[in-house]
Amino acid sequence: MSLSSSISLFLLLCLHSTSQAYAQSTSTSSISISVPTAAPNGAFQVSPSLVSLSIEGDRWAEWAGSDSPNTFFINVLSNLKTYTGTPPMLRVGGDSEDNTNFDPSATSDEDVYPPASPTNIFPEASSVVVGPSYYASSQYMPSGTQMIWGVNFGTDNTTAATLEAESILGAFQSSAVKNANVSLHLLEIGNEPDRYVLTKRRPSSYDFKAYVAEWSAFVAQVSSAAGFSGANSPGLMGLSLGHITTAGFTTQNGLSGGLLQTSAGKLITTMSQHHYQGSTTSGIARIGDLMDKKLIRGNLTAFSDDITATRKAGLKYDLGETNTYSGHGILNISNSAASAIWLVDYSLQAATLGVERLFFHNGIGYAYNLIQPVALNKSLSGIPLQTPLAAHVQPAYYGALVVAEFLGNSSSRTITELSTSSDTLAGYALYTPSGLSSVVLINSAPFLSSTSGSRPITSVNLGLAGMTMNVKRLAIGRTDDTSGLSWGGQSFETVAGTPGGTLSTLNVSADQSINVSASEVVLLKFA
Repeated sequence: MSLSSSISLFLLLCLHSTSQAYAQSTSTSSISISVPTAAPNGAFQVSPSLVSLSIEGDRWAEWAGSDSPNTFFINVLSNLKTYTGTPPMLRVGGDSEDNTNFDPSATSDEDVYPPASPTNIFPEASSVVVGPSYYASSQYMPSGTQMIWGVNFGTDNTTAATLEAESILGAFQSSAVKNANVSLHLLEIGNEPDRYVLTKRRPSSYDFKAYVAEWSAFVAQVSSAAGFSGANSPGLMGLSLGHITTAGFTTQNGLSGGLLQTSAGKLITTMSQHHYQGSTTSGIARIGDLMDKKLIRGNLTAFSDDITATRKAGLKYDLGETNTYSGHGILNISNSAASAIWLVDYSLQAATLGVERLFFHNGIGYAYNLIQPVALNKSLSGIPLQTPLAAHVQPAYYGALVVAEFLGNSSSRTITELSTSSDTLAGYALYTPSGLSSVVLINSAPFLSSTSGSRPITSVNLGLAGMTMNVKRLAIGRTDDTSGLSWGGQSFETVAGTPGGTLSTLNVSADQSINVSASEVVLLKFA
């Protein structure tokens, strides 16, 4: 992969803290990056739960556990909490949100699924009937977990939605959930209403004006009946748009089109926009495109005006459902090591623009998952397996680990992107009240299994003196690997989902250049 023409070439031995072998003669380029020692003016505060999870609701009981916790899932969430002090926020919903109904006598979920197909190997349920235990399993989440629960608006049945909302509120008022220190952050009433015409839930004349009138009346009735309209009740996640901007469905219209002036709209505390880096139907995808620095920035800056307007209105802005490629991802790209590199750059870039949280969507068997929480009886490509594939993390999970440790557990943190002259080298700095806390360097140049020759390295000089930094590396064999990554020498691809192996980091002077290989992420923590 060619680097910026302003970068000079020379040979240098790569310093690595892992035992991975590299060619002795390596193509190396150098770059200098200026790192402010104090947070620049205008730098945004960043949430410790910046990287959060969206869970397809039809199989929530398998994620959480029915009669007892799914310890694998709890462990991998707890790993992230170890770094930030806060578990990822969980949103339970997705397409099956608007296919869910409540039956107070149901003791387990009753799901109906359409046939699998080559383009949808693990389809969402077309009908989901749940009982009280569905929401009560929230008690199994790590202490401190905040949750967003979806409520069915798609079928336009206020009685069914009221029953759902009452059960959700009842679960979070129960002693079991309270004692677990798990809380209800928001309710989401409806998923991607801008797609309701496409999904045949509304007539072709349905537009944003009709949505505002219908949703406001619907929520007013449900909130009154279920009792979540008081000052101490959970707020609402607003809009949850699928990014179809026809018929007036935009965040800007959500802010100015009368929605916030309704009694229901006044319960909104967060605006939600769904976004994927690309689509499974948009043509041929290449692994390098996923983590391409310019594409990531181009995709996200498209929302800058919406983010600014939302924050000006006193609301938070979330990417309430996001991931690599819509339609559950692209096999061998969405579940490749490229997804880990993409997730780090994508998440931190969003934070510099003012996004509060990103909810990475997951469903059992989806190619783009961070986590496969239960054993699979067929492969991600749909081939039946004689021996089930055990619960495991996928490469993108390592990206979440990097972001979590980068953010740390300070009570306050701000983020800024570092300016570089490279098309493939990105950097971010994090500041706490005591000053510069950490820097992450991301080299998004591909190094594929088909790539011949030595692995390119960029040698980075940060221009810092009088400081010591701890160096930790996300080690990747090849960009298209689907397993075998390590974070600080440790693998999280273990039976229990807990780290295995010996932690490997290196303390060096901050005036020392840091080598970052193609398809590698390096975290620097400052003392």
